[in-house]
Amino acid sequence: MLQMDENLTEGNGPAEAVKDEDMEVTVTSQLEDVLVTSDNAEMVSNTQTPLEEERADAQRHSIAATVSLDTHKSGEDSEDSDSDSSSSSSSSFSSPSAPAAEEEDDDEGFSQPAPIKTRDEILLEELPAVEEVCITLPEDAELQPLGTVSNIIQQLVIIQSLKDTPPLHDGSIIFKSDREAAAKVFEVFGPVSSPLYVLRFNSVDQIISKGLKEGTTLYYAPAIKEYTGYILTQQLRL
Repeated sequence: MLQMDENLTEGNGPAEAVKDEDMEVTVTSQLEDVLVTSDNAEMVSNTQTPLEEERADAQRHSIAATVSLDTHKSGEDSEDSDSDSSSSSSSSFSSPSAPAAEEEDDDEGFSQPAPIKTRDEILLEELPAVEEVCITLPEDAELQPLGTVSNIIQQLVIIQSLKDTPPLHDGSIIFKSDREAAAKVFEVFGPVSSPLYVLRFNSVDQIISKGLKEGTTLYYAPAIKEYTGYILTQQLRL
């Protein structure tokens, strides 16, 4: 029996040895596959990590640039808003000066300019006061219409003479329709055929008290040489 077992053992030895070798080869090949797989994984991980890092870096740079642009834009917006607020505040502070300037212009517009004075000229205000004429003609004294009041300028009354009336000299006394004297002729100007007469008063109130206004007819006393002086046209022609 022992011999048979030994024989069997000897007979089975090569077969078992072959099986062991097959198992070792299989295990070795599996280990190699595992090692290769792990090496490939490491290589893949080593090759992918730089790309991922570059992508991460690019993403970080993009985010940083976006944040920087947003910060710069917000800073500009804040500066613009500050400048707008400062300009609006300055305009609000400067706006009250505009009405003041307009009021000054209005005051200057209503202010009466000083009269222009030439050499050796005497202004109306510099003349001595006019002596008021207090004369009333009798009923039998003749009165002839001289002309009508055409204009009143301050204390001056302008008379436009009627056609075919003889020109009167300055100093002649002019009368109203009630035969009371209005004033003396202060100046005569215009053409001899149709002269204009100027009556001067001390104030506008004096003109009103005389009842003089535009359109009022005034008269002269042709027969009284004391009150009426004529301009001789023949002497003017010479």
